[in-house]
Amino acid sequence: MKQRLSKREKYLTVVLLAIFVIVYFFSFIEYTYRIPILVGTIVMCVFFLLLFREWRLQITTCRIIWGITICIILLEMRRCIVPDLHGMLYFSLVLLILLIFKKEYIGTLNCILNIVYIMGLFFAIFTIVPIILPNIYVNLIVPLMRTNGNFDVIFYLGKGFYSGLTNQASINAVYLSFGVGACFLLLLLNNDKKKRIIYLIILIFELFCILLTSKRGPFLYSLLSMLIVLYFNSERGKKIRNLLFLVLVLTSLFFIIYYSVPSFNMYMTTFLEGKSQLGDFSNGRFALYDAAWNFFKDNKAYGIGWTNFRYIYFRYIDVHNVYLQLLCENGILGAIPVYISFVFCYIFTICKIKDIKKMGGVPYKLILFSLYMQTFFLFHSLTSNALYDYYISYFYFLAILIVDNVWADRWNKLVIGGL
Repeated sequence: MKQRLSKREKYLTVVLLAIFVIVYFFSFIEYTYRIPILVGTIVMCVFFLLLFREWRLQITTCRIIWGITICIILLEMRRCIVPDLHGMLYFSLVLLILLIFKKEYIGTLNCILNIVYIMGLFFAIFTIVPIILPNIYVNLIVPLMRTNGNFDVIFYLGKGFYSGLTNQASINAVYLSFGVGACFLLLLLNNDKKKRIIYLIILIFELFCILLTSKRGPFLYSLLSMLIVLYFNSERGKKIRNLLFLVLVLTSLFFIIYYSVPSFNMYMTTFLEGKSQLGDFSNGRFALYDAAWNFFKDNKAYGIGWTNFRYIYFRYIDVHNVYLQLLCENGILGAIPVYISFVFCYIFTICKIKDIKKMGGVPYKLILFSLYMQTFFLFHSLTSNALYDYYISYFYFLAILIVDNVWADRWNKLVIGGL
């Protein structure tokens, strides 16, 4: 029998879902409206504290580390050439949610996992709409997007980049990758054969849709994340065998589709060649890396300031490598705390998998999902602006919340009296 959500869990679920509106439907919300929505969500969190006065603030190792890190980020934002109000509100909201979340709210996190799975399938369906119903997509769906994204969607659609319900194929690929992770875990941990077949079909469908976006990174990082989750989920004697089996199945499916569907050849050409206006395999990233490294060498200690690369570098674009951008903009002193936070949370997650596996059920499913999301984020940060693109980093912080709430022991939890 499914456990019903408590009143507090229901309210906090509504708070998190309000942020999902911003995240998942980013392409449909004008920038001027996203800020009021963020402010409204912060007010909802504060109201949560006032409504449920009998609460206990749990300060854990994860929260201390990420709390300090986010405070450093907020301080760094004071050096922005152009004030990033959206970013300041976002990180303030994340810090607030990290503080008010409790271990007892595991039902809320389970709901979020199911929503990620459903939304992944939803975006996958709309990814193939331009192929099946091109007129409906161009005439009815594209006009709903933000004005400055309409032309880009149609322009890149002709070049084989399918963005679905977003204004960028890269955003669509990330949403699909999140859905792949949720679907993979439902497949991996479900004992019902019929449901496993359904999940497998959906998983293959979502992976195929990622290929349609022509984004190599999310596709490869999704596969690597699944392999790592499979490795830590398997028993010691079965780890290598299961990994090889998954690789064999995925490789076989790829070649079957490649030689059976003629149009798929065109999509793979776009995917593998990395078509871009710049005409190189890195899509111009190597030039960005070189510029960021030179900025870092001139400002090693403090960097050039949070998000200032896009304003100093003439292309008005981010570095597309989170680790290098942190060095460039924050310097050694500002980048190291963020690096430590990334590494600590990832190692902490891996160390607790074995213990939580004994508990089974929802906690184990959630921590594997957290492992997948963290792995994807850390890989994706090598070639994207994952920390600065809030539609990605939001899910990463959710993954941190999951780890922080499915495991708490006397060495990792300090409970402070409530209001």
